Amino acid sequence: MRQYLLSGVLAALMIAAAAFADAAPVAANIAGAVADTTRPQADRDLDAARKPAELLSFIGIKSGQTVVDAFGGAYFDRLFAGAVGDKGQVIMFLPSEMVKAEPGPFPADASHPFPDHKNVVVMIAPTNDFAVKAPV
Repeated sequence: MRQYLLSGVLAALMIAAAAFADAAPVAANIAGAVADTTRPQADRDLDAARKPAELLSFIGIKSGQTVVDAFGGAYFDRLFAGAVGDKGQVIMFLPSEMVKAEPGPFPADASHPFPDHKNVVVMIAPTNDFAVKAPV
């Protein structure tokens, strides 16, 4: 049931993002994040189907923000890192319960897993203890 609900929410988000994309131009920070040549080719190959510019525009990510990606993953974390820029930060939150239960490997807590995107930092903590100092 939970998987169907999550799938429905994601589908609605993608439909809304597509509708929003027709109404507004893509901001420079988002266009730059998508065009970033340091992103792996495998990530860029997924762009046509995932429509990252439209999704990031819908979310409203701005330069300098702190973004938390719960259950973070490389594809979107690299995009978020480019969109928030050097003055922003992306927190890749990995619940410790998931890290213990799932086969790894997982990046280490407080590490910077992407050499070309140093503003991404890993946070591993219990789900109920999640807290950050910066506004998100």
